[in-house]
Amino acid sequence: YILQPLLNVYQLSGLTILFGHIMDINVSKNTFIDYCSKNDKLNLYIEGQQKLHFNLLIVSPLNYVINYNLFLRNITGDIEYLNLFLILMIHNLSYYLLHKGVHKFKNFRFIHDFHHRFKTNIPSIGNAVSYLEFQIMYVLPFLLGSFLLSPNVKTFDAGVAIISFLNTIIHCDELKKVPWISLFVSPGQHCKHHESYSDTYSAPLVNFDKFI
Repeated sequence: YILQPLLNVYQLSGLTILFGHIMDINVSKNTFIDYCSKNDKLNLYIEGQQKLHFNLLIVSPLNYVINYNLFLRNITGDIEYLNLFLILMIHNLSYYLLHKGVHKFKNFRFIHDFHHRFKTNIPSIGNAVSYLEFQIMYVLPFLLGSFLLSPNVKTFDAGVAIISFLNTIIHCDELKKVPWISLFVSPGQHCKHHESYSDTYSAPLVNFDKFI
């Protein structure tokens, strides 16, 4: 009830952190060098790393253990593709509405302010957000999907992995000119959002700004 979910979540979190760092120093090498070139940028980057480590290594495990024991079906089985699709849609739509809310309602903007200190995106900062933002805007949509659908563990983990992978990709400044299908959120769209606080709130998969 505790050990197995902790093994699951630390595998997911560890791979997310590793993938972000690999992207930082390879695909986003020039952006990484720029962040290291000035003390204020380096301090911001380090603070972002501290926040993402706290979110992925402390906050995520606590939520995952609760979710595992309350809402997930701990059974051996294949990925439930309908539930996986619904988990992704619930998460993306919930995030879109919450993200739009913290932009439109100034009293809640403090929740999201730290993430927007990164004017130039670099992959690992996808999870470099305040604790409140991570809990409300990142984790809560997954808990909602689990509550509504009761997916098996493998399906839920697949959903988390997909969201984590795409969240890293859309925060890559070096990919912002890569052509993208307009149905999906592109790195270019999300990089523009960071640069100019533009009115696009979807992330990291379905581009709900096209439909809502």
